[in-house]
Amino acid sequence: MLFSRNRLGISLVNLVAVLGLTLPVAYAAVADEVAATTANTTAKKLNLKEAVDMATEHSPTLIAAKKLISQRELERKNAFAKFLPSLDLSTTDGISQNAKLPSTIVPVNATAVNPTDPWASSLTLALTDAIYDNGTTLRNYHTAQHNEKLAKLQYEQALDQLSLTVATNYYLYEKADLALTIQREQNGLLRKQLAHMLAEHQQGIKLRIDYWRIKAQSERSDIDLVNAEDALKQADITLKSSLGLEPNEYPSISIVTPIVTAKTTIAGWPVSEVKVEDLRDYQIANLQDRINLQNVDAARRNYLPNIGLNAGVTYGNQNFINSGNSFNNNALVTTSALITLTYNLWDWGQLKQSLRIAELVREQQREVLHQTWINTAAQAKSTFVSLEKLKSVYTISLDLLSLEEQSYREILGQYRDGHSTYLDFITEMSNLLNARLQFYSNYIDSVTAIAKYHFYIGDLNESLRK
Repeated sequence: MLFSRNRLGISLVNLVAVLGLTLPVAYAAVADEVAATTANTTAKKLNLKEAVDMATEHSPTLIAAKKLISQRELERKNAFAKFLPSLDLSTTDGISQNAKLPSTIVPVNATAVNPTDPWASSLTLALTDAIYDNGTTLRNYHTAQHNEKLAKLQYEQALDQLSLTVATNYYLYEKADLALTIQREQNGLLRKQLAHMLAEHQQGIKLRIDYWRIKAQSERSDIDLVNAEDALKQADITLKSSLGLEPNEYPSISIVTPIVTAKTTIAGWPVSEVKVEDLRDYQIANLQDRINLQNVDAARRNYLPNIGLNAGVTYGNQNFINSGNSFNNNALVTTSALITLTYNLWDWGQLKQSLRIAELVREQQREVLHQTWINTAAQAKSTFVSLEKLKSVYTISLDLLSLEEQSYREILGQYRDGHSTYLDFITEMSNLLNARLQFYSNYIDSVTAIAKYHFYIGDLNESLRK
């Protein structure tokens, strides 16, 4: 049957008979077929969802992005901890003895430098809090929050970019697989017709010119078949490399593609354009601008007078070992609430220049990121426009395929009955082949464009898992 998924088109024995292969060559062909079948049986089979999962597990980019999220989360927690008071304990204990030189004259009534000689000890317990630090702690916390959100956005973007790459390569593999199937079926039909034509020509029923025409057509089909097989191998390499596999791991993976027929429908055609605020590049640009604005504010505050308010309670105790007194005999508790004012009077313009540098960095990155999301928005709009065209073309190609199938069946019957010429038959076969290739090509282009649409709105990975 012309539209079956039979990869060989005709049986191997018939193919050997048609091609006139010798017996050893036939055995070799059978051996190759058995080896390929065994390899495909033992290989791990992957569909699109499983291919995306494998790529996600092996991607160094995603692994690094996950670690960056963890880093940003810890930085945010550290920034929040700055709002809370800190408690510090410091103690020093040991032996500290002074040695007198022979020439040293010690007054009779002199007191010992260390009353607990040779023991030295000290203990300090301090509770401190920066009540106000000119907004530095609050600004650093907001920056840490923005950096964490930015890291998560960048991870999601990297995940969707990887998913888009894998999906695109998977669809290209599926397209090459479908094209190879069609070429094999056509090649098998032409080989059968060639054998039939040769028999009729030898019986004097068909002209020599008809035999040479179909033989030439069959050889052109052989060339197309070799090219289709090579295209599938190349697509297989491209897809497996995007999964993060090493070349020696390629044979362990077998790609499984769904069966596509004239009854296959495409669900989920987008009905609305991508909004600019849904673009991850736009969201990343806004977050990065907020971070840069915080850096500008920090540089501006350094240029102005800085006021700090710090409070604390400190417990101190010294020489409590071997002192002969109670532990708290030398204890001292200090409380403090200090306001600090700092202002740079002259630094040769460094602070002013640092402020200008921060402003220039913000302006530069804002322009670069603005151009980035403008380009992405244009690509998203172009994808949506293409989808409208692809939806219309897909419907037309489906109707065309149905017409060509019907026409081929009628021409084939007339040709077998001798009511149509070889030229009519071979022309209709070519038309049917082109119609099938066009239908499959439009199908793959459509699902690829839909994947790109979901990439731009930021839910590609989720949509591929449905």
